[in-house]
Amino acid sequence: VLFTADHLLQSCACFISKAAAEDQIALVGDFTHDVCIDRLKEGSISVVGTHFDEHHCQWQTTTIPGFLAVADEEDKDAWRHLAETFNKHMLEKHGIDMQAIVNATFLDGNPAGCGQVAAAYPNADAHRCLQHIKAEVRKHIPGGVGHQVCLWLDMVAFVYSDALFHV
Repeated sequence: VLFTADHLLQSCACFISKAAAEDQIALVGDFTHDVCIDRLKEGSISVVGTHFDEHHCQWQTTTIPGFLAVADEEDKDAWRHLAETFNKHMLEKHGIDMQAIVNATFLDGNPAGCGQVAAAYPNADAHRCLQHIKAEVRKHIPGGVGHQVCLWLDMVAFVYSDALFHV
């Protein structure tokens, strides 16, 4: 089941219109597992970006959900329908070709999601979510060494590099 609200799509369109001049259109997506007694998966695909808030003298992140899904499984079909439906609605309702303008995607690394999102946004660089990378580190490197690696990942995540954490 896919769903959104006109307000969400309008908010995405407004955000994109402000960021498009800077060529900084990124998407973030994820599915949360076992959200109810039926163990359904809740997914979302959202527009995301950062800007410097001069009033508060700090960087701010804005995330606007575009489309949401409830599915039996986080599989290729769920991801494909989520991305295709979001793209279709943005094009039909707001004249925005998401396939052409999205330049980065951030996902958890699930192969089903990565493949379908790469197909839906062929011009985008694929990135893995830092929190999911750290969870994998903690899973495979227990104890103090794993903790130190996670601290290092937190630090280098904010050092600019096109090569870091690409899928």
